[in-house]
Amino acid sequence: FGLAATDVAHHIVAALDASCLSHDGTAEARLLDAYHAALLRALVEFGVAKSEGEAAASIFPRETLQLQYESAVLDMCRTVFAYHWDRIKACPEVLAKNATSLARNSYNKSLPVARWVVATCNALLQRRQERAG
Repeated sequence: FGLAATDVAHHIVAALDASCLSHDGTAEARLLDAYHAALLRALVEFGVAKSEGEAAASIFPRETLQLQYESAVLDMCRTVFAYHWDRIKACPEVLAKNATSLARNSYNKSLPVARWVVATCNALLQRRQERAG
């Protein structure tokens, strides 16, 4: 839906093995940090900013990436819960049956990833509620 972090969020939610994810967000934060650093370098390389510091301060701060990522993950969760899992009748047995499929998103074939998606959705919704006060 037009946010820079949409593709990153989709990749993290749909493609990573459970060993690459964390329940406290630290693993995902490292991935976002690497993406942000590469984006800042590209903004300088292609003349959008004069320096990475300028790009980080005025064009695309890390906090903006974080907020966009969280919105995109929540949107992915909406789609997974309401459409993908309903369509495949997701349950531990179905996920186990799909485990060796190369043509499925990780949340459709890995119970640990599916649990991570649910827990992450809950944590992000709680964080939004806390920010709203």
